[in-house]
Amino acid sequence: MATTEPQKWSATLGASADVNALPATTPSGSGRASFSGLFPPVTQLPLDQGGIAPERGDFNALFKYLGEYLFYLMQGGMFSYSTDYDYTAGNLVVHGGSLYLCIASNGPGSVIKYPTDTAYWRRLALMSDMPAVGNGTITVQASGTPVGSFTVNQGGNSTINIPEATVSAFGVVKTDERGVYGVQGWVRFRSGIQIVYGAGADNYPITFLRAFNGAPAVSAICPTDGLRAGFVSVFARSATGVTFRVWDPVNNIWSPDGTFTYIAVGTWS
Repeated sequence: MATTEPQKWSATLGASADVNALPATTPSGSGRASFSGLFPPVTQLPLDQGGIAPERGDFNALFKYLGEYLFYLMQGGMFSYSTDYDYTAGNLVVHGGSLYLCIASNGPGSVIKYPTDTAYWRRLALMSDMPAVGNGTITVQASGTPVGSFTVNQGGNSTINIPEATVSAFGVVKTDERGVYGVQGWVRFRSGIQIVYGAGADNYPITFLRAFNGAPAVSAICPTDGLRAGFVSVFARSATGVTFRVWDPVNNIWSPDGTFTYIAVGTWS
């Protein structure tokens, strides 16, 4: 069931109430509320059976404690980092005037790590961190890779749209892309996989239409047309190209005119 935002308070609940100072634990033999145990069982017993009536000042103190915290949150308050607390991934704290997101558990129960430790915390950008450019170009990045840019102060535009990029485990690309040039072709997937294919001749270096991020897996086959029928061997291979040799099984030599078709599969970024 959907809920709506409750009415905000104009002041702290119990701001002017008279309160008792709550002890950490209930003193033995008393009916006092404490911070850790709240009201003891003796306050539940009838007075004629040895019960002790709870004190109004204790009730006021409890409500005021809760009221102060709720009113602080209503005003947009965010709690500051403390070495006294254990934090888990997803917690937010303020430290040194900046907002930090916890990304790994830390605290006195494991290991104390201040928000400046990037292995445990991530600083969230504030408006004051955004660049102010009067005339120039702002580049937007995702995980350190540029995904779009715009030049300010052009034609008085007040709104600039930057296409959203899809971030993969290997890098960033907006959409699946492909291209064909003669007998050569390539396909680049947003997942980071890349395929390059085409045809070539014996001992003739092939430059991939799109470079890989490392030497890809390659395979080639020969046509079955008489003397040129044979097998293909990789002679040299890199992220940018490959050289094949074609073996002529009839004459037992590397064929000077062998041709083949090939395919290379790897990652693009």
